Amino acid sequence: MPLLENFSGYFLLQSILDTLSKAHGKSLKHLRFRRIPRGHEDPNERPWPSSIENLESLPDRFPNLQTLGLDLDWINEEWVPL
Repeated sequence: MPLLENFSGYFLLQSILDTLSKAHGKSLKHLRFRRIPRGHEDPNERPWPSSIENLESLPDRFPNLQTLGLDLDWINEEWVPL
């Protein structure tokens, strides 16, 4: 499998991010976290996976990361985790 430079994923679980960093940590340049489309959320799940709550570890895990995209919801000009 060729090394990835770009990855975009919906609701990335920590285990997926762990595998991604082990296999493609040095090659990944662009990473995007996307939330599950409104209306498809599981009310029993937390609004964001644990991987997005620990963003400070990304530079160590992806040393060549150039861009990080986060899809956020804004309601009444405030960020609301859905």
